[in-house]
Amino acid sequence: MTRIVALVTAALVLAVVVDLATGAKQPGLVPAFSLVGTVALVLGAKALGRHLVSRPAGSRPGESLTSAPPPEPRADGAGGARRG
Repeated sequence: MTRIVALVTAALVLAVVVDLATGAKQPGLVPAFSLVGTVALVLGAKALGRHLVSRPAGSRPGESLTSAPPPEPRADGAGGARRG
């Protein structure tokens, strides 16, 4: 996460420097607006994916709400996974 913040900060600083060098009327406005818009789109997509796209429990084929838990291993070791 720290790496991402550092890269975004460096990109914004570079964009402001380029805007200052080219004589932009409002340096840094377009990069800042782009950053805010991108963050809004990402957070909006996450919210939509969480609430609209995900299925409720038990709605997938072969899945039931009352599925039994896996069987417990037997005390004598029979019926379980092989141990090497």
